[in-house]
Amino acid sequence: MTSSALLSAVSHAITPRVIAAGGVCDVAESMDEAVAFLSAAPVRWRLVLLWDGYGSHAAARQGMTYHNVTAVVQQLRGLPATGLATTAKLLAFSDRIEIVSAWMRSLRFPDGQDADAAGFSLLDSRWLQTAEKARAHSLSFQLQAALPGFAETIPLVFPQ
Repeated sequence: MTSSALLSAVSHAITPRVIAAGGVCDVAESMDEAVAFLSAAPVRWRLVLLWDGYGSHAAARQGMTYHNVTAVVQQLRGLPATGLATTAKLLAFSDRIEIVSAWMRSLRFPDGQDADAAGFSLLDSRWLQTAEKARAHSLSFQLQAALPGFAETIPLVFPQ
């Protein structure tokens, strides 16, 4: 499974839930882009998804790896101002974090997708610096998956 296919599948599954809960979902290509998203105070709560690299796997020689995916939840402090999205569910920030964590851990990959059918494991979480009057919390997940195969073997030639 490629990193782009994984992030696309996760975004496709999670975004409708985020929208239904009154939020917006952004996909960042890099941590720098994720930080740029977080530097602006959100009008509604926001989820930023980021493929955060590969993790070490005991069966790396057999083509296995861990994909690291980060989900950052950002929300303004306090209640939203009058006139903002009326469909947004007003939740405590800690509840929002738990809901996003549950969504990520509930994702399942069908057979043939070269990913662990058990889905994502939560590795850790931490508070992040964010825009003034907002707060952000990062959730780090890991998914065991097979790396895509390669079409050819490239022999090394050592110069004499």
